[in-house]
Amino acid sequence: MLAEVKKKNRNIFTKGYIILSLIVITLLSLLVSSYINRIGLPFDRTWDKTTVAEYVQKIALTPQGETPVIAQVVDPTNLISQNPNFFKGAQKDDYVLVYTTKALIFRPLERKIINMIILDTNNKVSVW
Repeated sequence: MLAEVKKKNRNIFTKGYIILSLIVITLLSLLVSSYINRIGLPFDRTWDKTTVAEYVQKIALTPQGETPVIAQVVDPTNLISQNPNFFKGAQKDDYVLVYTTKALIFRPLERKIINMIILDTNNKVSVW
């Protein structure tokens, strides 16, 4: 009789753990989904200059109301030889966005900023 009670209690605890695990997984899924929707991760997005500019505005402080000059990196080796401080780490298909006060390199595949510089009005450049 005691063995049956222990077995019944064990089944109740096992079912409780399963239910608790499902609740935790559901809550984590909702949190991740909410985060993705909030920052707008474009999982199926085709990247072009417009979508790059829109996305970078969400993840970086960019000058308000300013449209950047955007170029796509074709030959990173050539760029690195011209300006190794800024272009270090640049890869093919990265985007370079130039604003009046800053320039940055954005990598769409990783959805992150690779490098950023502040452009000074006195033609000085400082790399972050």
